[in-house]
Amino acid sequence: LKAFAPEVLLTSTWGGDSITQFNQMASAIPEVIMGAKYKIGSCCNTLFTDVGEYWAKVKGKWTFTIDGMINTPWGQTPIGIPEMIDFRKRFHEEFGTPPNMQSIVAYNGLRGLAQVIEKAGTFDKDAIIEVVEKGFSWRGILGDQYIRPEDHQNMYDTYVCKWEPRPGLGGAVRALYKCEPREWAWGAALPAEPKLKDETDIDALYRIYKEKEMWKPFPSYKPCPEDWVFETAPPKK
Repeated sequence: LKAFAPEVLLTSTWGGDSITQFNQMASAIPEVIMGAKYKIGSCCNTLFTDVGEYWAKVKGKWTFTIDGMINTPWGQTPIGIPEMIDFRKRFHEEFGTPPNMQSIVAYNGLRGLAQVIEKAGTFDKDAIIEVVEKGFSWRGILGDQYIRPEDHQNMYDTYVCKWEPRPGLGGAVRALYKCEPREWAWGAALPAEPKLKDETDIDALYRIYKEKEMWKPFPSYKPCPEDWVFETAPPKK
């Protein structure tokens, strides 16, 4: 990045690679408009989960933005979940920065494992596996979760969100709809031109999904409270 000084960078990194990339960009590029355009589909978790950490590193010089709707199938947006709010607060107090995506997933997984071990009543791996394979409901910092017996997938709350620009803060992620973990199903991307009058017409988006049978079964999303907003504000000094 320092050698070529690109004007535009298209990237498809994930997880730890995303964090490494952001760290390199923070030191190599003074001013960046970082974001993406979405209608609905796979989300940019790293961007809006870790934006507070990156904002601090670039001293507020970057502009973060995500237009339109965001589907969060991994549930890492800390909206309306007391355990997540508490975890972010304690993590920030301990390390001086908000938790990134990897920290959230690792801590949530450890809490889940602890509950499985408690249910099994032993550290024996076969007994632990038996508990999980029968189907296991538990509570973590991502909310209520459920390990399905048929395929051992860990299911949890899914949100459909809207990005809201906030001058001086980067922006905020507002939760519009929520789906319970036992109802969730993976959805394919929308057609390139869904012919919507308004990108925020969430009901029209779901009609398209249902008509084209992109989700089977079609999940019953419920509206979220109006105050379910996650502001990506830079950490306070």
